[in-house]
Amino acid sequence: MRTRVRRRLEDTSSLNPHWPDQEINDYVNESIRDLWDEIYTRNRFVLPVATLSDYTWPADQVSADLTSLVGQKEFDVFLVSQYLDSDNTFDAANPTNYPVPLTRCNYEELYRQSAYSSRFYDDFQFSTDNGATYQSGVFRSSISRGLFRWALQSNDTGDAINLLMSPVPSNALRLRIQVMKPFPAVVADADIILDNEFDRFVDLIEYNTVLKAKGRSDENTDPVVQAYLRRLSYLHQWLEARSRTGYARVVTDGY
Repeated sequence: MRTRVRRRLEDTSSLNPHWPDQEINDYVNESIRDLWDEIYTRNRFVLPVATLSDYTWPADQVSADLTSLVGQKEFDVFLVSQYLDSDNTFDAANPTNYPVPLTRCNYEELYRQSAYSSRFYDDFQFSTDNGATYQSGVFRSSISRGLFRWALQSNDTGDAINLLMSPVPSNALRLRIQVMKPFPAVVADADIILDNEFDRFVDLIEYNTVLKAKGRSDENTDPVVQAYLRRLSYLHQWLEARSRTGYARVVTDGY
């Protein structure tokens, strides 16, 4: 990538280059992030999804620090699913144990309930005896179990992103959390740029890197700008086509 960028910049001298390698690398990483942001704002549902290890939500816990679970601060949650089995373990032989997507909502709507909604967290507990057990003033039922809702909220403490659930479960739950992370940045020379289905748009990173390095004001006549805009237009068309041909945009509210 650096070689291609330097050729367009006419800076191919290895003895005394105008732009050092580290500066070019910084521009490349900025361009990678620009591409991810462009795709995210247009159609984030086509971005690669990473599935975290199953997370056990402890009983009576209000929120969880997603930043520590994901391992980085920049990400977005694609899907949160709940295992609906009584012991919170995955059993492929039992089709009722597959994770079921939960509804995403805004934080300000998370704890709003209708007048007919239960105020007892135990109504959302698991039971293996068809509601015969009487605890905390209610008969728990494994037949009409309510599903939880979730929302994200930033936390000033540690600059973290918290996952919140409503209602707060009285029993431990097992969740499957799927997230979308920004494209990996270039660190070493051997790193591959866009090692995914978006590698066809690697030239957008090349053109954008050249423009960032040049910093000139002749964009109207610059052939690199014209090539960049043409490829960007194709990217937009490709993302729009993906929305119409097979990428499910509605699983539950928010997806």
